[in-house]
Amino acid sequence: MEKVDERLGKTTRQWQGAAEAYLASVTHASGEDLEQLRSYLDPQAEETVLDRGCGVGHTLRRLAQRARLAVGADPTPGLLEGARTLLTRDGIENPLLVATPAETLPFLATSFDAFACRVAAHHILAPDRCFRDASRVRP
Repeated sequence: MEKVDERLGKTTRQWQGAAEAYLASVTHASGEDLEQLRSYLDPQAEETVLDRGCGVGHTLRRLAQRARLAVGADPTPGLLEGARTLLTRDGIENPLLVATPAETLPFLATSFDAFACRVAAHHILAPDRCFRDASRVRP
């Protein structure tokens, strides 16, 4: 069986050039679920939120508009560049973008007030590890 690290490398290479398509995707950029997620998380001005599998930042952009700090984490540098493009275009300056696999987040325990993962879970190679680690970084 292929190791997660090897599969992660293949997955990252596969999605590296997809930023433009995701930036233009109406499905990813909007939708009732996006507004429901932001309403459910209800980030406050003093809070720090994490968007795991942020891709080009459609969810991150909405969370960052209300939170003190919004961190977008994704294993694909090309998608993070897309997020940087989107956030810069919209004048949103408080997000931090981090290239990291979903299964091992490089953050201290209880670093975040809220955690989001929208339209990305099906890309995660080891969802059990990912969401266990997500519960570690959130109180």
